Amino acid sequence: MMLRTGVVLAAVFAGGALALVPTQASAQTEPKDNMWTRSATLYLSQAQSNPNPEEKQERYQEALNVSLEGIENEPDNPQGYYQAGRALVGMGDFLRADSMLTKAEELWPEYTAETVPVREFAWIQAYNAAIPALNAGNTDEAVQQLERAHVIYQGRPEAMLNLGQVYTQQGNAGRAIEMYEMALEIMTGPAFDEQDEQTQENWRQNEQIGAFNMAQLMAQEGRNEEAAEAYEAFLARSPGNVDALSNLAIVLMNMDMADSAQAIYEGLLSNPDLGPRDYFSAGIGLFQAEQYALAAQAFEKTAEMNPQSRDATYNLAQALYLVEDYDNLVPVATRLVELDPYNQNAHTFYVRGLLMGGDEEAAQEAYTHMQELPIDVYDLQLQPNGAGGGTVFGTVENRMSEEGATVGLRVHFLTEMGTEIGTADVDVQLTALETSTAFQAEVAGDEPAMAYWYEVTTEIPTVELPEEPADTTGTGGN
Repeated sequence: MMLRTGVVLAAVFAGGALALVPTQASAQTEPKDNMWTRSATLYLSQAQSNPNPEEKQERYQEALNVSLEGIENEPDNPQGYYQAGRALVGMGDFLRADSMLTKAEELWPEYTAETVPVREFAWIQAYNAAIPALNAGNTDEAVQQLERAHVIYQGRPEAMLNLGQVYTQQGNAGRAIEMYEMALEIMTGPAFDEQDEQTQENWRQNEQIGAFNMAQLMAQEGRNEEAAEAYEAFLARSPGNVDALSNLAIVLMNMDMADSAQAIYEGLLSNPDLGPRDYFSAGIGLFQAEQYALAAQAFEKTAEMNPQSRDATYNLAQALYLVEDYDNLVPVATRLVELDPYNQNAHTFYVRGLLMGGDEEAAQEAYTHMQELPIDVYDLQLQPNGAGGGTVFGTVENRMSEEGATVGLRVHFLTEMGTEIGTADVDVQLTALETSTAFQAEVAGDEPAMAYWYEVTTEIPTVELPEEPADTTGTGGN
């Protein structure tokens, strides 16, 4: 919440009780017509009905001029400030408009019934002007328009949320946190009940985004106590939210409150009502907190519910690898190389599990196979689409194939519970040896894609790598 601060003066009085002195701050003046307000009314009406942009601005300027003249002659008449504010809104000068409308509201608080619609109208103009800039990645223009929207009206959270994201991109964490705080105050305050059902649903979704973004920024800035409070405040409104609990546990770990964090994670893992995504989220939090054994439990639950989830199986294998649980690593890695057949790390997990489990012959055979893989598929990331379907991004490195060869990938997209949504085929043209090519595969569907796996659908031609020159210096490495 942003606080308005002022200067507090300290005074010393000699003896006696202090009496309260009435001030003029509470004085109110009812709006009244005069020669200037009547002229301003005419000019404003002409400006609003004029289709010619240049003439429209001339009428607004005339309305402003006569309003300022009226203010000079009758500075206590709120109507002059209100009309000047309307003229400035029409001219696009929202900063000065805000000052004029604020003065009108101070002189006559009942004016808010008329000033709020004026402010919201200006907000809509500025906010809509910011959207193309945001979509085009023009952050400077976006900030300018969003700030114009924010300065004239603070009754809606959308501009604040977008400003929070843009300020984060620009590295201004402090200002971003302020924007998120203000947006959350609106979305969780009395204004929520005044919205229609669709807006309320949007605000609920945006509340989680805003609260999490703000808390993560606070944690990054070392403000862990505030971050914990932000997550706890969100949990008070959304009890049991797995993402919030997992993130809170990470913050508690950073605060050296490992017992409290572990209690949260153990509570999540013992909850039989969670779904694959919930366990996966808990596993990510545990992995980031370096609680690899507990992370393995979480990823195992996800993989049991959705056995074809490449990411859950990969993370499970990685956690088992780090805790050196090789007996369980081998069957998990075996399944992983079926879901992610050209990933070097997946094969490394498998080879390591075999070797440390004592099956040296199988380990050697698996190692030779890994070394002969012509490509490496890595940096795989799934981006679900809230409307249904999703996109998988990844990279293919040419390890020992022909430059220009085409590799066909077929990505299978799955729902949270493992039902296949559809497949997407993508051709990746390989570049020179030891160079990489990015790719993406996308599919539409009725449900968001929450898991995936892939297969290679083409033969991959290989080339013989040149032998390294013999070392004749006697200083070769190990």
